[in-house]
Amino acid sequence: MSDPKKKVENPLFTATENSGVGVGGEENESRRRLLSTAGRLFAEKGFDGVSTRDIANSAGVNISLISYYFNGKEGLYTAVLRDACEGAEMKRDELFKTFKLEEMTKDIFVNVMTTLVRELLEMKIKNPFMPALIHRELIANFPRARVFVDDLTSRVLPSIFSILETAQKKGIIRQDLHIPTYFMTMVHAIDTYYLFIQTKSASADMCMQLPQEKEAYIRQNVIMFIEGVLK
Repeated sequence: MSDPKKKVENPLFTATENSGVGVGGEENESRRRLLSTAGRLFAEKGFDGVSTRDIANSAGVNISLISYYFNGKEGLYTAVLRDACEGAEMKRDELFKTFKLEEMTKDIFVNVMTTLVRELLEMKIKNPFMPALIHRELIANFPRARVFVDDLTSRVLPSIFSILETAQKKGIIRQDLHIPTYFMTMVHAIDTYYLFIQTKSASADMCMQLPQEKEAYIRQNVIMFIEGVLK
């Protein structure tokens, strides 16, 4: 049986890039500022709506550093997406250290899935531009975002699905639950809610605010998406 956590290499995420390892703190800080600024601007204006000069000026760094660290705008965009992908993998690996599939019980399932919901939300709070960036690119049907989503799902989803499949086999959750549909509905519900709250509209103001009411919002997701599928 194949390892559900085995990484699937994708050319988009193995592109040459100067990672900044071994350089001084000031250079690393410049790289971090470029990543953060680029992510925000790409989310606001799309890949084609942002120039390298826009990014460098907003980040307060020399434009030549984009070529030095990322080999240009395409490489910078790739690095922004790859950071999110690697963050998801790291959280996945940490999650699997806390339990063994064969020891799955109802309590373990609830705890693991609650942790997963928490981590999904924390990733959005930490990188608030990512949901908007991915949604913008997917709606525009740009291949860059599709490659990112396909790569991320091939790396992360098999192990998550194995949790749900094990819970189903053990009679912990409903047998009529379609696992891919269930999980992607949960993920995109959290994504869309986070984007909706950012609108600051009257209807958004009626809802639980993030990150201020994070714990209450997590509890609502547990009620709907976790406790709601228990047998």
